[in-house]
Amino acid sequence: MLGFLGELVEPVFFVQPELLFTQTSGKFLNNGDEFKAEFNRLDIPVMVGMRFLKVLRLQAGPIASLNINSKLKEAGSTVSDAEFKNATLGYQAGVGLDLGNLSIDGRYEGGLSKWTENIGSFNTDNRINQWVLSVGFKIF
Repeated sequence: MLGFLGELVEPVFFVQPELLFTQTSGKFLNNGDEFKAEFNRLDIPVMVGMRFLKVLRLQAGPIASLNINSKLKEAGSTVSDAEFKNATLGYQAGVGLDLGNLSIDGRYEGGLSKWTENIGSFNTDNRINQWVLSVGFKIF
């Protein structure tokens, strides 16, 4: 994951919009056939939270994901009838730790919409549900 974030801060509450390039992948089986999904997307989370003890943050918010280049492969070749949506919505929630200019976040991301409805002749439910660990360095 590579990206930028901004932070609008009050003494206790904050709003943190982000712009992230994300690459994820996964595998699944269907009747003995193995498929590999690769997702390249632009994620736009907007985290809202509270700061405790000047170093600890609790945060949650929506995330929009824009499809840049996602693929489904079977035995090394791309499946041509896999149609991925252009965008999905989800949510993130987690904790953060600020140590000087170093920022460490641990979040859970849940998908509210699917990337595809079906692939070929079978239905799918491939919502993004994942744990995200990120490390950042504040330059301003």
